[in-house]
Amino acid sequence: MKEPASQTPLAWHKVKACATSTTLFACATLVLLALLAELGQAGKKLPLQPVNINTASEAELVQLPGIGPATARAIVRHRARHGAFRRVEELLIIRGISRARLNRLRPYLRLK
Repeated sequence: MKEPASQTPLAWHKVKACATSTTLFACATLVLLALLAELGQAGKKLPLQPVNINTASEAELVQLPGIGPATARAIVRHRARHGAFRRVEELLIIRGISRARLNRLRPYLRLK
């Protein structure tokens, strides 16, 4: 049995409303996750002096802005396998460190 024509537009509007509310919910969720990530970074206690990337522990590296446990571990592992960093730019080899992130880190880094 076919639905009356008067009910079809109403059903369509319900579907559109549901899709719109789902999209809004997804967008709100993404914004909330971005804010939480920023808060996580904001809670870090930045080092008072630049950190020596050739001697810093994982715990010291995690205090740097934009460096989490996995990246800190990768820096320490790379240093153990390949020796001391000769230039700060060598951090670009580490997965997760982009040029933009490196530029934000520069004020907090030293080699000696």
